[in-house]
Amino acid sequence: MPLWEGFDEAFHYGYVESLWQTHTVPVLGRTLLPADVWRSLALAPVSPIVHRWFVQTQTIAFDAWFSLPAPNKEQRRNDLDKLRPQAEPSSTPDYEAHHPPLAYAVLAPIDWSISGAPIRVRVFVLRLAGAILSIVLLFFGACALGGNLELPQPFLHAALLTILLADALRHRRARRK
Repeated sequence: MPLWEGFDEAFHYGYVESLWQTHTVPVLGRTLLPADVWRSLALAPVSPIVHRWFVQTQTIAFDAWFSLPAPNKEQRRNDLDKLRPQAEPSSTPDYEAHHPPLAYAVLAPIDWSISGAPIRVRVFVLRLAGAILSIVLLFFGACALGGNLELPQPFLHAALLTILLADALRHRRARRK
């Protein structure tokens, strides 16, 4: 999945990075997007929605990205891989700052521990960590619910299998589209 394929993924990631940089919970209207995240929006392809929102940053939408010459894409990737977190934020507010911090706080220590890596690597690792944590929490939550409902083991196992397979099949269908 390309960097910033989700239309507001950069702002969710900015929330995670700002948590460990500032050691405070973000506040809507006051928390600014980290500078490396803001700069990445001008280098990586973005969704058409983000492209329309931030025309002044000279963003490039995914459809235009594919028409760029190969050397231009390579230069953008190289510039993207040089981005690292900085002490000073951008001047752009992070509109995701109104979200509750728990999910982001779980990912912040992971992001801090790999802060020397390129932004594409940091985002990939957080995506992977989030997916693994989601599966683990889903598994244990379903097990606890099955226990509270006193489901017989075969039914509990069938329910767990159905839950996990349904999610996997949904993702598989989404990739085919």
